[in-house]
Amino acid sequence: MDFLIAPNTVTAADADTAPETGTPGYATDGDPSKGTPRTPFPAYAWNAMQAEVATVITQAGITLDRNDNTLLNKAIDKKIAAGASEAAVGFTPVEQGGVTGLTSDKINIGNSTNGLAAYIAGTYYGVLATQAWANSKFVANNGGTNGGIVSATIDGGTKTPSFQDGSGTWTQVASYSGLQAEISRATTVESNLQSSKANIGGGNQFSGDQIVNGNVSVGVGSGWAGSTSQGSGRWSNGHLSFGSPDGSTSTYTGYFQITDLLGSPGDNYSGINMFGYDYSGARYDWYFPWNGNVQTPKGLLAFKSDLSSYVPSSTYASDFSTSDSQVINLPYGSKIQRFVVSVPTNGTNSHRITYPEAFSGAAVPVFNGNDNSQSRSFSLSNNTTPDATGFDIAVSVHGNSTAGSTDAATLTVIAIGPR
Repeated sequence: MDFLIAPNTVTAADADTAPETGTPGYATDGDPSKGTPRTPFPAYAWNAMQAEVATVITQAGITLDRNDNTLLNKAIDKKIAAGASEAAVGFTPVEQGGVTGLTSDKINIGNSTNGLAAYIAGTYYGVLATQAWANSKFVANNGGTNGGIVSATIDGGTKTPSFQDGSGTWTQVASYSGLQAEISRATTVESNLQSSKANIGGGNQFSGDQIVNGNVSVGVGSGWAGSTSQGSGRWSNGHLSFGSPDGSTSTYTGYFQITDLLGSPGDNYSGINMFGYDYSGARYDWYFPWNGNVQTPKGLLAFKSDLSSYVPSSTYASDFSTSDSQVINLPYGSKIQRFVVSVPTNGTNSHRITYPEAFSGAAVPVFNGNDNSQSRSFSLSNNTTPDATGFDIAVSVHGNSTAGSTDAATLTVIAIGPR
C-alpha cells in the first residue's frame, strides 16, 4: 500500500482538506424518482482514507510499499503483539516524554566496555554512575559529618594527613613527599604568575607577538584634554602609540588620537589624528576628519572627484599644443591666430591676406584698419566673406598727401575660428 500514484496528484502541503462548514453524513447513489442526486466523491475524502490507513502502517514502524497490499494487516498484527508483550512483563513500561518539558526522543541504554551507557536521540551521553562506582570513588556518609569524615589528623611518622570515616576506617590523603612536590609546584606557578601578570592599573610592558581576538580600546571613557572654549581644539586623553625603537617618546614615534574643534564638527581638525616625531623631534600631523578630507603635513589631498572640473593633461596638450608661435589652440575645438603682414599700396583695390595656418571652417578676422601717417584705411573688400584660409581687404587712400604712394603698410591681424 502506498499513497495514490496517478496523473494530477499533489503534495501533502497542497492536498485538499475537509471543508470548515457543513454537516457530516453518508454518501448516496441518488434516486432519480425522487430527484435526489448522487453524492460526489471529493478529493479530501480520498485523502482522509489514505491518511488513516497509512498512519496505522507507519506508526507500527513499517515502510509504505506500493507493491504490498498486506501492510495494514501486518501493522495490526504488530501492534497486537506489542500489546501482549507489554502485558506479559507485569509492569508499566517507562513512557518517554508525555509531560511538559520532556521530549519523546529515543533513548538507548545498554552495557558497554566501560559500564552501563546511554544514548539520547543518537547522542552519546557516556557511562552512567552506579552505586558501586560511587562507593569506589567517594567516602560513604555512615553517620559522620563533613561528607562522611568523622575525624582527621596528621600522622606523626609519615607526616601525612589522614581522616576517619563513619565506619571507623582511616584513609591517608597523600604522602608527605607528594605534598612537598605539590607545594613546590604551586610555589613555582605562583612565582610565574606574579612575574608575568598584567597590572590593570597600567604600567605593563609586553614583548613578543600579542594576539587579541576582539576589540582593543584605547582612551575610552578617559575624557578630553585641551581647551573647553568654543572654537578651540581638544583631543582624547588616551593615545595609541607605536614605534620608539630607542624608548624615546619624542623621536621616531607615532600616535593615534581623536581631535575635535569645539562647535565645528565639520572642520578638518575634527576627526582621527595621526602624528609623529622624526629623528630631530619635529612633529608632523595627518588628519582624517569626519568630513572626508585627508590633510597631510603638505596640505589637503586631492581626490579624483575634486579634479572633475580640471582639464586632463592629454586634453590640454591636444587643445593647446602648437608648433607655430602665431597659432594658439583653444579648448572645445577652436584656435586663435595673431600675425603681422605687410600690405602693398600699389594702386590695387583688393589684397588677399592668408592665415599662417588654415582653419577647418570660416574664421572671424580682426585687424587694425587705419594708417594715419599716409591717410590709408583698410577694410574687408566688398562682396567678399572671410573663409578658412584667409580674407580679402581693400586699401583706401584719403587726401593728396599719399596719393600714388607705393609704400607697404603693416597690418596686425587676429583671427579666431574652428581648428
